[in-house]
Amino acid sequence: MRPQPGTTDEEGQKHINTQPNVRKGGTNKSIMKRVLSLLLSVLMVAFLALPAAAAETTDEPHTHQVDFKPWTTKYGNFHVGECTTCGEWVSEEHTMEGDTCTVCGYMEHDHDVDYAPGYNMDGDYHAGTCKTCSTTIRMDHTYNESGVCTACGFQKHDHDVASYHPNGGNDKGLHYGSCSVCGLTIVQSHNMSGDTCTVCGYTPHDHIWQYTAYEGGHQASCTVCDTLARLEPHTYGEDNICTVCGYKKHDHTFASYKTFVTPYGDYHGGTCSDCGKFVSETHTYGEDGLCTVCGYKQHTHVVASYHPEENADGPYHAGTCSVCGLSVPAYHTYGDNNACTVCGYTEHEHQLTNCQPFGNVGGTYHVGTCSVCGLRVDEGHTMQDGTCTVCGYMEHEHTLVYTGYDEGHEARCSVCNLFISGEHTMQDNVCTLCGYTPHKHIVDKYSPYRDMHTGLCSVCNQWIQQEHNFVNGVCEACGCMDHTHNVTYTPIVNMDGERHCGTCAECHVWLSEAHTYGENNICTVCGYQKHDHQYVYTLVYGEDNSSLYHESLCSVCGLTTPGYHTMSNGTCTVCGYQNHSHTWGESKATNDYYHAARCQECGLVSYNVHNFSDGTCSVCGYTQHEHQTAAYTRPYEEGCRGKCTECELWVVQSHTMVDGACTVCGYQEHEHTLKYYAIGDKHYAICAGCGMYTHSEYHPLTGECPICHNQEREHEHTWDNGTVTRPATYTEEGEMRYSCTGCSATRTESIAKLARYCAHACTACGGCTLPASDASCRYPRCTCTQPQAPSRTTAAATLETTVPNLTLSAEKVELQPESPYGQYITQAAAGYRVKSVFDLSLLTSGSKYDLKTGESATVTLTVGVENAKRIAAGQLFLLHVGEDGNTLYGPGGLTVTADVNNGTITFTTGSFSPFLLVETADIPAPAVLQVGQATVIKGREITIPVTVTGNPGFAAMGFQVSCDKTRLELLECEMAPEGFELQLNKENGKAVFVGAADYIEDGTLLNLRFKVLENAEDGLAEITLTVQEALNASENEVSFSVTSGGVQVVTRVLGDVNDDGKTGTLKDMLPDILRLKKYLAGFAVEINQLNADMNENGKVDLADLILLMQQCVGIQPEG
Repeated sequence: MRPQPGTTDEEGQKHINTQPNVRKGGTNKSIMKRVLSLLLSVLMVAFLALPAAAAETTDEPHTHQVDFKPWTTKYGNFHVGECTTCGEWVSEEHTMEGDTCTVCGYMEHDHDVDYAPGYNMDGDYHAGTCKTCSTTIRMDHTYNESGVCTACGFQKHDHDVASYHPNGGNDKGLHYGSCSVCGLTIVQSHNMSGDTCTVCGYTPHDHIWQYTAYEGGHQASCTVCDTLARLEPHTYGEDNICTVCGYKKHDHTFASYKTFVTPYGDYHGGTCSDCGKFVSETHTYGEDGLCTVCGYKQHTHVVASYHPEENADGPYHAGTCSVCGLSVPAYHTYGDNNACTVCGYTEHEHQLTNCQPFGNVGGTYHVGTCSVCGLRVDEGHTMQDGTCTVCGYMEHEHTLVYTGYDEGHEARCSVCNLFISGEHTMQDNVCTLCGYTPHKHIVDKYSPYRDMHTGLCSVCNQWIQQEHNFVNGVCEACGCMDHTHNVTYTPIVNMDGERHCGTCAECHVWLSEAHTYGENNICTVCGYQKHDHQYVYTLVYGEDNSSLYHESLCSVCGLTTPGYHTMSNGTCTVCGYQNHSHTWGESKATNDYYHAARCQECGLVSYNVHNFSDGTCSVCGYTQHEHQTAAYTRPYEEGCRGKCTECELWVVQSHTMVDGACTVCGYQEHEHTLKYYAIGDKHYAICAGCGMYTHSEYHPLTGECPICHNQEREHEHTWDNGTVTRPATYTEEGEMRYSCTGCSATRTESIAKLARYCAHACTACGGCTLPASDASCRYPRCTCTQPQAPSRTTAAATLETTVPNLTLSAEKVELQPESPYGQYITQAAAGYRVKSVFDLSLLTSGSKYDLKTGESATVTLTVGVENAKRIAAGQLFLLHVGEDGNTLYGPGGLTVTADVNNGTITFTTGSFSPFLLVETADIPAPAVLQVGQATVIKGREITIPVTVTGNPGFAAMGFQVSCDKTRLELLECEMAPEGFELQLNKENGKAVFVGAADYIEDGTLLNLRFKVLENAEDGLAEITLTVQEALNASENEVSFSVTSGGVQVVTRVLGDVNDDGKTGTLKDMLPDILRLKKYLAGFAVEINQLNADMNENGKVDLADLILLMQQCVGIQPEG
């Protein structure tokens, strides 16, 4: 907390989070993220490059005294450190004894690192901190075929830097700039032409240095060219004050720490009470997994959902960890479709609307809302004749009067009204801009605030917040009594997830914490029942002029839930909000700094800073002036309020306290005597002495409220029809919640597990993937964003039944053992090995039909000659899973007749659900013949292999090859193994081969050569192989199962790289040339490999691009 300048609103009411906060600590999130990223980079460089400030250096011969730390790069593992005698940086290879280094304690292990991309003079790399040993790891990128790093997700590209800035002057000869593609800082050497760099404009000159002090050294910036010099160690005098920058050497002392997470790892930090610097460091964990400094518990972050963060480059998403409650940022992980596989963010060119200027000490920029993704994005101005063509900002010298705080200073420009903040620029221990001097805060009186206390420093006028310091149960600073909070918690839902909150009856501190769930998913603190929210309506909200959020009301628990928009094609799939260009109504001033306008289409309220010209806002007409207040009649704890007689805005100013009373409004310091007023489901606390409103909170759901004593009368509950709070699944029971129509009481009942999965079950969630309109399946539909339907084909089957108007739906389902459906089938058929799964359903007018008692149907199902033979021989069985999802019928429960000539089985059943062909688990799996697959152009010849696995050994085989004769012609069949005689009839595909001994190897058995007909239609030409009989050398029959293959016939359009069917003209072919160039340059673009292989050598390379360009301009290639 810090003193606020005079702020106003139209009604004089206390508002929370209704306006964009551009003060220090509330600056644009993207800028703060970039500053954090840059800070981490600087700290890493400083760790490697700075000699310790306290080191006394010497040139005398000596043995280095080094406290080594582990370090890992692409060159290997070693340790590094700084000699405390001479300040030299020393690196050595590990001295391993077993798996542990005897010098630095490093232990060999596989590093667990979340990498983030970086750049230096050697090129692109990625780096991160090992979660096991906290060692910093830096490695080169490992790119896949699409040019994406498999470790950190970095997309390979040529860096595009709009402008460079000099860095280091004559001693370094470098300049740097930010890549507009990836946001990394790119450093290069100057390109000097005469005395001027042609890239950044740097000209050698005598620098005029201004120093900024850090703990480990000071850094000089030139006031002429803004060049940053190398960080240098402090030079301390006898008084421990640096003779260059005035920094005083000291040990940092921290009143408290706060924990935070970056893409590089977990950290804690605190503000030193002596120098005011914020210092951060990685956690130091003890054997119990707790940080020995701040008490943070080491754990793996659990984030239910991520949302994209607001920044220009879109590299981050963030979510709240359900374990520690911290915001966890991470880099996007892009898939083949350029969409993040975690949060769904899609790479795109931002289209900014409603841009407003912002600024900091590094310069000005503007921020707008992207009409595609809805994120708040910042970008540099586009200046023309001194004015930005996007946001209207006019170039000028800021007129600033800074106010200093521990972490920096801030000021509002009197010309443009922008709020400018930045770090201190220290000279002789005094900031040259704001006059701030590091000091120990002196607070005359602290007041309790939540679990801390706050007070105003009499030296710098800052609000200081500290943790309590209890002595004999009483805080020495504020007098707060140490006690266990007495809180009646009420459930809430916010952006941090489901929580509960309440006010302590003893100290009136408002507390919020995550639920603590018991075995029945009921919070042991507040009684909240965990459930799936059922939303009945949604409201649209915005933040900083963007529409990032919506808020939904749950019909089960009555809580409102905020959430980020889920945009698809410009529309939120949850609340229906559509990205659009806002049509703003009249702008009205809300205070000295902002005006507001409401969109006439969507109702969103936009708060923007005034755009002053000669003291008058060009947007709303507000004129800068000294507020004149007739009387301050509304006292508040944070200040006194009154209405300005000129602009009629409410004005707030700090109390002027004399002997405990404000001389302006008469407010007197006192202990509030709270009186509660019940309104609806809340009560509101008003001080009976001063009339000040302090807070509000919810009543308990049932019974008498212990605070305001509002109560619901006891009555006979009348329950509604109930709402499903957790749908039943195939593995877990569901839940139904009933609410009393006369009060807020609720009760719950369990819903029985579903009987079984359907054959169309999503391989991810188990829900049916058929459209909701398809009445052939009654099971709950898949709710996944991208349903993963199982592979299935139509099975040949016929139906005989006395029930009229019935049809049979027969499908063969590819069983995926790890999917929910696969696990269900495997569990239902325990004790058997499942070979095939057939899903049979009876339909009437397109809807599923269940046979009634006494009704039956006879099915003839094609299973193949080999399977029919094995069923007839008792080696395969037909099982039927009952409607209850558990009961198995057969073997013996179904009478099955096998036709070994036609490859069919016939059986009569009274119910329809999965039918399984199985064999007992103790029977060895039969050998498998696999017919290969290939993609071939029309008119070409192709060899398709037939491979054998699980070969039991055989010496002779009779078989028949069948193919789609409208597309393929069988040319020949060759035996891969030697020593066999083979005869083939190419007309009917029948063949036989024989050898003198058993062939027992796995691998390629046959090579079938086909020609693809010139007039063949595009598509799959199936190739099947039927084993009629196989014998081993002992003349015993050997069984095989066969998997069909085929040839995918395609039409080749040479040069049609982008597959749009156009190749005739320059206009048609230029997109193909560009697409192929992008592909060869490493861009993640799709091409038709066959069409792009211009020289038909089986690969796509630069030679194909040259041939394509020659074809475009009519040059005939040589040869």
